[in-house]
Amino acid sequence: TTFGSQDVYIIVADTGSCLDHEDVDRGRNFLDYDVTSNTESGPDDFGHGTHVYTTICASANNEKGIVGLAPNVRCGNIKTLTEGSGTWEMVANSFLVAASKAREIKQRDSQAQFVMNMSLGGFGKSAVIDAAVEVARKAGILIIAAAGNSATNIDLNPFTPASSPGVIAVAATDSKDRLANFSNYGPKTVLLA
Repeated sequence: TTFGSQDVYIIVADTGSCLDHEDVDRGRNFLDYDVTSNTESGPDDFGHGTHVYTTICASANNEKGIVGLAPNVRCGNIKTLTEGSGTWEMVANSFLVAASKAREIKQRDSQAQFVMNMSLGGFGKSAVIDAAVEVARKAGILIIAAAGNSATNIDLNPFTPASSPGVIAVAATDSKDRLANFSNYGPKTVLLA
């Protein structure tokens, strides 16, 4: 069985990813950048980015660790947060780096499809983020963002980037497939759980 296509490029914007992890196939990595220092990405100093990256992209049939949800896609890493914290500028720059890479790849792979995962955010609206999201969307990137973990209606109290126009906001569910008691929600803003 094949899980995912090599024409699909997933960008994880988080705390970085440990690309030396035993369950990461570096050959499928197409991007490794750190917007917090504007260099090639360093180590994951918080662990969350590696968790997200491997949940999506961990190798299959290597007799190690787990199997990711899409082990055959190409994966990219943008270190957006340092020790779990960041600024709107860091988040906005992540969208711009992703957009630049997507445009570059589409010049040689017309079938390329891009998804950007952002398990991060903060309350409030940001015109800078909204503008950067639009740049990424125009580059053909589907943006997925966490709705947040404050049990708040983000239709009324925006959580960015989940509340930015064109972003698919995702809430968390519990083991009984109900909205997790900590998860943000919003009938107009949150599209998936």
